This record gives sequence, structure tokens and C-alpha cells, in this order.
Amino acid sequence: MFGQSLEAAKTAAVQRAAQKRIAHAEIEEVDLRVGQKRTAHGAAPRRPKSWRIGLATATREGFFAAADGGTLLLDEIGDMSLTAQAKVLRVLEDGQYQPVGSTATTKVDVRILAATNQDLERRVADGKFRGDLFFRLSVIPLTVPPLRERAGDVRFLGEYFLPRFAALNDLPVPRLQEESWRLFEAYAWPGKIRELKNLIERLVILRRDAEIRPDGLPMEVTRGVPNASGSSPVAGVNPYQGLLLREARDALYRDLIQAALGRHKGNVSRAAAVLGLDRGQLHRRISALGLSEE
Repeated sequence: MFGQSLEAAKTAAVQRAAQKRIAHAEIEEVDLRVGQKRTAHGAAPRRPKSWRIGLATATREGFFAAADGGTLLLDEIGDMSLTAQAKVLRVLEDGQYQPVGSTATTKVDVRILAATNQDLERRVADGKFRGDLFFRLSVIPLTVPPLRERAGDVRFLGEYFLPRFAALNDLPVPRLQEESWRLFEAYAWPGKIRELKNLIERLVILRRDAEIRPDGLPMEVTRGVPNASGSSPVAGVNPYQGLLLREARDALYRDLIQAALGRHKGNVSRAAAVLGLDRGQLHRRISALGLSEE
């Protein structure tokens, strides 16, 4: 996930600086939902036909070998199979692994960062995640709250992305009016940091004036879906002006569903209950409106 990767990259950089050592490998990031590897600064290459965590394949070296002397980010570790968990635990405990097709073990020196949006303690209790691996990984646990709970970070991140995308597109850096920032901070950001990043890029490229006013923001932001702190939309902005009846209805449904999912941290069953729907009905509305359940 984008926010987790951002925190992992920052953490690794701080650790390298503190130890006066630059790893010879970039952060190797493994998305355990799809089993593909990518570096923190590049696009994902095509996945080989077979892959195994930390082991070599016929077409490329394994993830642990590639990150030897550096940092390996295991993204979405909560989705890792129990078989793969056992292999990762062995590497963490012994500092070695057995490559595919070899009878010898290979030593490896890797710093591990693991990220997940799941409750690992609950998965341990349910028998879906190894307790010994959980405690082995929990040396320095870091909790990164969702953006909807960090309204004060929205402006900080936005001001970081603005000059970055202006430079990438050879454009002057625009300025957001204070009212626009208030709308940003009142919005729930269901797409998290990635949604904020993409919106800033769009505003930089498509803006018409030096200042970005509220009437230049997308409707999902000006409608002001409440965030976790209960902030309300900025007064004076009509969220449904100019919409047809069906468009206004869909916009209202979208607002209510996003707000319910935000309040209940993506729990579809609880969101459905407060909306007076059953779980299946809410799933269908989420799909029809193109929303994310996270």
C-alpha cells in the first residue's frame, strides 16, 4: 500500500543513516497478495511463472537474496500462506535459507519491514497467522493511522506533492486557497494517501489559474464527506448544484456509504447495519458506484 511503502522507505533511510551504512540493494518490496517484487522506486516487473518467498527460481534470484545487505519490505504480510510464513520464520531465526534445487543453505543479512492493514493478533487467534512469526516481527511495531484520522497531515502531504508534480510536468506551483485546504481536511479520503497524491497531480495539470479555489475541486471533495473527527463541509458550497436527479441521488448514496465505511473502518457488515441494508445489498451498491470497501 502506498502509505505503508512511504513509511517503510522513510524508516529504512533513517536506519541506514544511523548505522552509517548504505545497503547495496534498494528496498525490495514484495506484495504478498500477488507474489510480485518491485523496488520502492520503480515499476513491478512481470511475475515469473513460479515464485517462492526468499528462494531462488529458475529465472531470477529470490527476494531475500536480492535484498541481501539491505531492507526487504513484506507488504500485506497478513495474506501470506502458513507455508510461506514458516519459511520466512526460519530465515528470521537462523539468518539462512535453502535455494530451490540446492541441498546447501545460504546465509543472508536482511533487515525486515512488514506491513499489513489487517489485525494480525486476531488472525493469530483464528489460526491464520503464526504466533511465533507475529512476535518475531513485532520488535518495533509502528501503527500508521488512516488519513481520515490524521486531518492535520493532509495539508503537509499536499504541500509536499504540489511542487513535486509541478516540477515533473514543467509547470508553476499552484496555490490552494485556505477554503480549499479546509475542504481537503474535512474530506474522509477513502482512497487514503494514494487518492490525495493522484488528486494533487490532477489539479496541478488541469488548473486554469494560479490559485485553486473550492469551485475547482472535484465534487466528491466539495461534498465534504465527514472525516473521523466529525468535521463538516465548508458552508456555502452546494454539493449537488447542476446535477440531474439521478446524479444527485448517486452522489448522496456515495457520500453516505463512504461516511459509514469510514466510521466503521471498512467493516461492511457494520456499515450496512447503520445504513439499513443487508451486507449483500451494500456490496452491490459499492460495486455499482465504483467505490472501495477499504
